[in-house]
Order: sequence, then C-alpha cells, then structure tokens
Amino acid sequence: MSEVYDHPIRVIVVEDQTLINEGIRMLVERDSTIHVIAQAYNGNQAIEMAHSLHPDVILMDIRMPFVDGIQATQAIKHALPHTHVIILTSYDSPKHRFYAHEFGASEFLLKDIDADDLCATIREVAHHDTAYRNSSSSLPSTAYVSRTLNSSTIPHGSSLADEEFNELTQRERDVIIQIAEGETNEQVARSLHISVETVKTHIKHILPKIHATNRSQIVAFAYENALLYKYNPYTPSHQIYDDRRPSTH
Repeated sequence: MSEVYDHPIRVIVVEDQTLINEGIRMLVERDSTIHVIAQAYNGNQAIEMAHSLHPDVILMDIRMPFVDGIQATQAIKHALPHTHVIILTSYDSPKHRFYAHEFGASEFLLKDIDADDLCATIREVAHHDTAYRNSSSSLPSTAYVSRTLNSSTIPHGSSLADEEFNELTQRERDVIIQIAEGETNEQVARSLHISVETVKTHIKHILPKIHATNRSQIVAFAYENALLYKYNPYTPSHQIYDDRRPSTH
C-alpha cells in the first residue's frame, strides 16, 4: 500500500555534469510523489540551496568543483539535521562510504541503480521524517536505518581495535597507515625519515600488539577498522573551477 503524503517529496539534485543532472531530474520526476525543486552543480551551491529551500531529500554526487559532496553533506547535516542526503555517485570506495556515514548521509547509491529503485529509496528515506509524513506514527527521522551504510558495507572500528590501537606509539601508528597505503619498508623509511631497520623494528613491535603475524594482517587491521580515515580529517580530491549557475524550479 502506498503512503499518502501531504505534499510531494521536495528534492534537490546535486550533480556537476549538466546532462546527468537533467537526466536524474527527469527520471525521478516520473514518480508523482517526487518534485525536484532545484538543481545544483557543486557543493557550494548545494549548501546554499539547502539553507534557503529546506528540501526533504538531497541527491548528492561526490566529485564536484569547489566543495565536494562529502564536505557538502557534512555542512548540510550539521545545519539541517532533518534534511536527508542520499549519496549518488559513480565512485564506490571504503573512504567515501566511511565519511558519508560519519557525516550523516542516509544512503550511498551508485549511478547504475535502476530508476524505480532510486525513487523507492527517496520515498523510503523521506517516509521516516515525521515532519513530512501524513501518519499517526511518531518515528523520528533518526529511526531510519540505512541499507547501504552499515557495518557490512563500510570499514568500522571496534572497542577491541581501539584498545589495540591505543597501545601503539604514534610512530607505530604512522607505520601501520603507510603499510596499509601499500608502501614498502624502503618507502616507509623515506616517508618517515627513519632507517629501514627502524621500520622493521616497528613492525616487529606492532604485530603482537594487534594480534597479527604478518604484513597482510596489518593491512587488513587498518582497513577493517578504518584507521586510514577515523584518525585523520577528510581530505577531498582536487577540485576545479566551475562557473555554472544553479537551477531552481
């Protein structure tokens, strides 16, 4: 049974490629319960529109000029916690999933998603905002449980891993992260300005502290517990100039 809504779901599409942006708008507006109220082409525009229009849902690309989608999500969710953000991207990576989850995105979808599934996700996310639903239920928006941003799809820490990581010295942490990024002992030595023998000594001390026996388990420990991300601020990819103007409807 379909939900009865007081008004169409108000959506902003944020996508830097004009043709794709327009295509997304056309696809989602085939659903009579969804209305695209604006189109933005970079993160700055998305933030400005969110503040002025207060949409129900934002479809957010990641790689965009000026401010990327992850940064824009963080800013929007900080100021407008009841606005839902769905990441819609071509780029799937543990890093992006981790920060999307950390910064409050409701879902993380790839652009090869079926149009009907995209519309269904928009409705599902909006459905859990009690300021939006025409329903007697009092579920708050925070009751929504993501299908794509959870412990099975993003790297996540555990209390045990945190305890193990806290036992490491700062230099040992640096070595773990360098190893997880694929560097050889010689490259780690150059990066940290230490000798190769010192790197080997650090690895010897690291292994028992994290209950590992070899280098590959060090890499697995780092990725499974998001150590490349959770102890460092988000760093976006290179951004370029874009003079396109936003579109509102």
